[in-house]
This record gives sequence, structure tokens and C-alpha cells, in this order.
Amino acid sequence: MSALLALLVAGSVANADIRPLLREHGFDGPLNGRETITYAGHIQQGRNDYRIYVYRGVFRAANVDHGVNRLIVILNGSRFLGQYAISMPTDCTVRGPRVICDTESPGVVAFTRQGPPAEVWFDGEIIRFARGNSGA
Repeated sequence: MSALLALLVAGSVANADIRPLLREHGFDGPLNGRETITYAGHIQQGRNDYRIYVYRGVFRAANVDHGVNRLIVILNGSRFLGQYAISMPTDCTVRGPRVICDTESPGVVAFTRQGPPAEVWFDGEIIRFARGNSGA
């Protein structure tokens, strides 16, 4: 029974629209209806639950479409904690305390008890974690 409940909760989280939360907490990517946000999974660390989403957005500047890609971290289902700006669109999944992305070089973000690392080596470059405006 608990396995069925876990599947139902995961399904509802995967289909949740996090755009209002992102707008409220200072997400800097375009939210213009041309974006896709997919749920990659969650990481439980102590009392904190980190939900991971992959964001792919598009905006137009100088009559040219530009892509924006992010790994988004939502804390305990109610706060946009922050994001990693990734250079290329990729598919990511959560395995244990790690986010693993399909990239040429390692695309791994390993969470600790303190949460997401301040910076990671991701697909051949160092990427810093940018905190949202959620008051944390």
C-alpha cells in the first residue's frame, strides 16, 4: 500500500506546475509559455526534501530565439531554493543523493546534508549554485 501511495505522490509532484512558485521567488529564466519544465526526482537529506526539475526556456532577442537551460531545486515543495545554469539541454534523473545528467563530461550534482553544493564541475565547466529570493 505504501508503494502505491509513493507512486501517486510522485506522479502528482511530476505534474505540478511550479511556475507560480518560480515567479514569486525570483527565478531569472523566461516564463513566457515557451518553456518546458520536467521533474527529475527528489533527494531526501535529513528533514529536507529537494525536488529537482530540468528547465528549458526560450526567449527572443534581436529577432533570434535563445535557449536557457537550468537545473532547478525546490526545497520542501514550497520554496525555490535556487538553480544551476547549464549550457546545453540535457536529460537528468535523481539516483540517491545525486542528480545525474546525460552530458559528454560528467554531469553530476552530489547533494550533501547541507543541500546542493555551492559549485559543481558539470559537463567540463564549473557552475555555481544561484540562490532564489525565497529568504534563505
